[in-house]
Amino acid sequence: MKGLKYLILAAVLMMCGFTMSAAAAEPLRGTKTFNKAGFGYVIQYPDGWLSYTEGRHTAMFIGKEGTKQNYPTVVIKNLLAASQGGKFRAVDGVITDLENQLRSTSEAMVFNPEPFKYTKDGFNLTGTQCVAEYTIKKERFKQWAVVMPDGNKPSFYVWSYTAPEAAYDVYLPIAKAMFDSWVLKE
Repeated sequence: MKGLKYLILAAVLMMCGFTMSAAAAEPLRGTKTFNKAGFGYVIQYPDGWLSYTEGRHTAMFIGKEGTKQNYPTVVIKNLLAASQGGKFRAVDGVITDLENQLRSTSEAMVFNPEPFKYTKDGFNLTGTQCVAEYTIKKERFKQWAVVMPDGNKPSFYVWSYTAPEAAYDVYLPIAKAMFDSWVLKE
């Protein structure tokens, strides 16, 4: 799907050409709240980060340009289910498409997709999570992706954290804190 390919490649291409120092990431302190109508969720993100949206289906969170936190990216994409004119019937189809898109990069590896349970605020959803590594423009990237159905309508959420491989573990605590703050709305 062109939109899902944009999700992966846009986040990665924004970061290409950067090198990363070993500076430690600070945990989520002083946050902003993303709570836009039509997206179906609320999420906290670091005060020094920016949010960008594409229509009512993609939100991207990234540190301000020129800062060390400009390297990691968190993207949340809403995809319509096949019953609503989308491409996918189930979470497994979204994961397979993600794997196929990653194969278009060099040295792509997807590690052990596994079940994921989302249990917050009355939602009990089962999805799939995986970690992938790939190379674009001679730079190695690592991505954690979670795909799950929307509990309210026939669609899927694709939540991903992407960073240059050298920075992945440095900013993973921030990504995890953002993920833990992500709450679906009724």
